[in-house]
Amino acid sequence: MDFAVKAGCKYITVIAKHHDGFCIWDSKYTSFDIAKTKFKKDILGELEKEARKRGLLFGIYYSILDINQMGWSGMPYEISTQPEPTGGKAKFVQLIHDQVKELLTKYKPDILWFDGYWLKQYWTNEDGRNLYADIKKTKPNTLSRGLSSTRVKDEDVFVPDGSSGDYLCIEAKTSEGPAYPWEACTSVSYPVYAYDPGAPLKSREDLITMFDKTICGNGNFLLNIGPDRDGALPKTLTDRFLEMSDWVLKNKQAVYNTSGGPFKQGAWGGSTYKDDHIYLHIHEGMSQISLKNLKGYKILSAKDIATGKSLSLIKTAAGYTIEVPAANADDIIPVI
Repeated sequence: MDFAVKAGCKYITVIAKHHDGFCIWDSKYTSFDIAKTKFKKDILGELEKEARKRGLLFGIYYSILDINQMGWSGMPYEISTQPEPTGGKAKFVQLIHDQVKELLTKYKPDILWFDGYWLKQYWTNEDGRNLYADIKKTKPNTLSRGLSSTRVKDEDVFVPDGSSGDYLCIEAKTSEGPAYPWEACTSVSYPVYAYDPGAPLKSREDLITMFDKTICGNGNFLLNIGPDRDGALPKTLTDRFLEMSDWVLKNKQAVYNTSGGPFKQGAWGGSTYKDDHIYLHIHEGMSQISLKNLKGYKILSAKDIATGKSLSLIKTAAGYTIEVPAANADDIIPVI
């Protein structure tokens, strides 16, 4: 939690149960959990308590796919080869409802981040809607992600009937600004989310650019670090994470509590806004940028966030031309 605060995070998502089915809390619905290990403490409860103390929203990752509960020997790679869960579908679905309610009542998460929802015949959109209804009944202000899957051309599609939850998460890429609530996620060592000391790291530039395109598209950004075998956050990963968050904190007025827009993203960059301020995030090297008029508004001044220096602002027939500050290696993306 110290690291999350230092890095400027506003929420944290803890993996409570991944596809193997092992629970890092003492669940009364399975014996495949942390209570059966030598580690007897409630680590999920400790993390939740500290998140509250530090002002962070607390999220719990939960995999609907549960290899242990389903009685599988491993992960089937083809949907058509998925064997029926041990005890049948109804028993499997009931376990999901029971454990989710257990997490909601015991840890009161702000976010439930679901994964493993692509089981087709064993977990349908109707199952997702039913679980969503139960979540809202138990803790209405918990936001849910990924309750079931609707896909078009191999892309997840947000369906506003509860079956997608409250928002969509797009993995390892961004969007120019969909009309629904969304988040992008990736790992410092993508595609590795667990700890692998040999995994290559994403570059600082890649992380900053992905983050920036996400917020200019009106999304949130969730970045993963895989703790090592002792639970520590590896320095190679935290250093790279901080290289990205250093840019975020330098430009925090253009990041926190802003919305994406009003100017649509393009090769030049994108924009965010809050109240009567618009922030232009410049991705492409240029000496000036031209903006069309915004109906009912006029631009009074322009300045470089990094230096506070005023920038040349010229009114044109179609709108405005604004001087662009030169980006240096530290900025990568200058913001006006």
